[in-house]
Amino acid sequence: MKMLGTDYIDVYQLHHLNTQLDREQALAKGGALEAAQKAREEGLVRFIGVTGHDWLEVQKSVATGLFDTVLCWYNCAMREPETTIFPEAHIHNVGVVIMNASRNDKLFKGASPPSPEQFYRYVLSHRDVDITIMGLRNIDLFCQVASALSERHELTSQEKAELEAYGSEMRASGKLD
Repeated sequence: MKMLGTDYIDVYQLHHLNTQLDREQALAKGGALEAAQKAREEGLVRFIGVTGHDWLEVQKSVATGLFDTVLCWYNCAMREPETTIFPEAHIHNVGVVIMNASRNDKLFKGASPPSPEQFYRYVLSHRDVDITIMGLRNIDLFCQVASALSERHELTSQEKAELEAYGSEMRASGKLD
């Protein structure tokens, strides 16, 4: 932490808890969670999060009530967190961070795609989502999306329906694999 010039880490995430074995190891006595909790008690970590790509496994981690945040993927084509992770996060007051709002930009590549910021508006419009992150592969795109979101981050009902139809079509076509 000296090299980072900080006295503590805001969010320390247990990454990639995608299997029962991963979760059991991380949550076991002497596991990663215990180490993170000790670091929190020492003031080195403020919040402990969990991340993963398997929605059902991540849901089980969130359901323990041991985490402050969850990072998962969610977008207009991949809506599984609405019935898995989000309800558990809501029950346990866990902050929800979304990655892959544009499925690594694959959602931009369909026939007549919506504007990039619409995908971020979609995830931010869900009541259980607190924030979305975006990889900085394209700074111009980041600036475009950030500027658009600073003006408006909500969707109309029609925009939401159009995005969900587009997302379903893209997923069914296999273009998001």
